[in-house]
Amino acid sequence: MNIESQSMLEDLLYELLPVLGFALCASSLLIIVVMRKSSGAFRFSVWFAINDLVTGLATVYAGFYGVVSTVYGNTGDMQTPSNCLLRAFHVTIWLYFDIYHMLLLSMFCFDRLLFMLVPVAYAKVSCAYLNWTVVVLLGVASCALLTPALTLPIESLRNESIVIHTLCRVDSVTGEAYYANHVMVMQWMPISGSFLGSSSLFWL
Repeated sequence: MNIESQSMLEDLLYELLPVLGFALCASSLLIIVVMRKSSGAFRFSVWFAINDLVTGLATVYAGFYGVVSTVYGNTGDMQTPSNCLLRAFHVTIWLYFDIYHMLLLSMFCFDRLLFMLVPVAYAKVSCAYLNWTVVVLLGVASCALLTPALTLPIESLRNESIVIHTLCRVDSVTGEAYYANHVMVMQWMPISGSFLGSSSLFWL
């Protein structure tokens, strides 16, 4: 793919991002409204929807940021990764809520596993973690787990010669090594959770 074709594809993607973001926000709001009074394991639907709602808003911003950068910027415009965190703050939101989503997914898999292994005691045990306190603690833990993603931006504060394209792609902001690991976790966590849930059926 030549440079011109790649640029046209990027322009198209940035124009589509707001549409995808609004669709994600609308579907998330619908789930929150319908399931707002849910209890037990059904609370996960609300927690995942809140996660998706914020991610959708960040996606809308990412689209407008990309359009403005491509229309009013120059092809060779560069900036430091630390500046990207301030201007393209959707990158930080995406990374944070990716981690948050994985922690929620881990808790969901644990909940379903517990339900299958000890169905009699499940109702009493699940009350200990199916609450907003634990969800908030997972949010705090997500902040701590986000720290490695900020290594390159923090380094660029001391060394302004570290510059990336002004579009602030996620892999450029975090560094390719971290991004590769991040994507790997995003790919394999759901698969691992599904495998764990399926394999537990054979233990019963």
